[in-house]
Amino acid sequence: MSSRKLKSGFTLIELIIVLALVAIASALVLPAIGHAFGNLELRTAASSMSSLFAQARTHSVYEGRSYQVVFGPSDEPSRQLFLLRDDGHQIQHITLPTHIAVLAGRGNGDWDADVQPIHFFPDGTSELLQLDLRSPRQKHVQLVLDPLTARARVTQIYDEAEQ
Repeated sequence: MSSRKLKSGFTLIELIIVLALVAIASALVLPAIGHAFGNLELRTAASSMSSLFAQARTHSVYEGRSYQVVFGPSDEPSRQLFLLRDDGHQIQHITLPTHIAVLAGRGNGDWDADVQPIHFFPDGTSELLQLDLRSPRQKHVQLVLDPLTARARVTQIYDEAEQ
């Protein structure tokens, strides 16, 4: 046997190469993760609004009374939506992320940040509504409320240039 012991471990060069590879991989992956997170937040906001509209429709049909969804002021940092019964009693509310803008379509191509209350009637109908949710990265999701069925349809995420 040899009196020399084998040393195991990594050299400094090997560690530097591994760290460089990890840095390159993370530089490639992090922007994609940030982009996906922004899209997820936009999609979640649209889904929350759609669920609140469905809840308004369900309450109005089963209780035989009118309900409305009221949007909080557009100048507040976080936009809130309230589900109210016809006597003014608050049933539910949701809060949208602070950086997501909500605009209402007027039918003539104009968009307004002040969204009027949306009424849901006991016969299962509602008012016509088209909303545009916008992220700071100029991504959009549109939410269209069908007045005959009071059901909301959410579009795919698209860029400002695709509009």
